[in-house]
Amino acid sequence: MRIGVLAGGTSVELAGGVIGIVLVVAGLAGQAPAITAALAAIVLGGALFAHGCAILARWDEVVGHLDRNRYEIAAVINGVGTETFGGATSAIVGALVLANVSPPGVLGAAIIALSSAVLLGGAAQPQLVEITIYPETPVQHVAHRAIEASGGILVLAGIVALACGAVAVLGIGPAVLLSLVAELAIAIAMLLAGGALTARFASYRAAHS
Repeated sequence: MRIGVLAGGTSVELAGGVIGIVLVVAGLAGQAPAITAALAAIVLGGALFAHGCAILARWDEVVGHLDRNRYEIAAVINGVGTETFGGATSAIVGALVLANVSPPGVLGAAIIALSSAVLLGGAAQPQLVEITIYPETPVQHVAHRAIEASGGILVLAGIVALACGAVAVLGIGPAVLLSLVAELAIAIAMLLAGGALTARFASYRAAHS
């Protein structure tokens, strides 16, 4: 049950990364940039929110395992909480822009929320997989290394996106273009991280089927 819920969350993250890349590329190609940027904020934010909710859905089991393995519970709480809140904030801002309630310039705020979610939530991903599945087979060990690498990519993407979001909010550069660039970095990182996590769960299921 726990594996199924968490695997579902990682699949949503993977799908969000793929859809986000498609939207951002279309926007950078000149296809309604403001609309595609808003849609990407909704998709990426929704995917992060769903991933965080999948972890929170099994939180009692997660906490119990954290205690046994002496993980820093506060760090995981901060990561999952920021991922959930940041994802929801990004989706809301994107929806407001898409509905013409707010101007496209506020997308910088969505980017800052997304980057915060990726920075803290991404750093916690390897730990969350460790408390769920222990590497047993060579394939699982390879998937584990890929997850560790994707965690670093998420953090790097978060830093890039945070810089773009800050510049956009300050009005120094074009908000929509900066938002698209930041969303592309985040979407690629989510694709890699979600793919690594999905492969890890798939290898676990294959070994125990």
